[in-house]
Amino acid sequence: MAAENGCAVTTAKKIMIVEDNEDIAKMMRAGLEDVSGYQLFFAAEGNEAVEKIQSIMPDIVLLDIVVPGL
Repeated sequence: MAAENGCAVTTAKKIMIVEDNEDIAKMMRAGLEDVSGYQLFFAAEGNEAVEKIQSIMPDIVLLDIVVPGL
């Protein structure tokens, strides 16, 4: 948490989930979307993940071991 003009400013932590199985991605979303203070981002393929990681700069990446394009 940072202070800006005497006010507390919070920035949401970013979680990037790289998962090509739609059912698993939905399960991960359901488990994490209600956690306060986190933004979720998803990618299903390696190339898409690399592009999003470079632009979003997530705090953590949860990566499937076998993803197309990696």
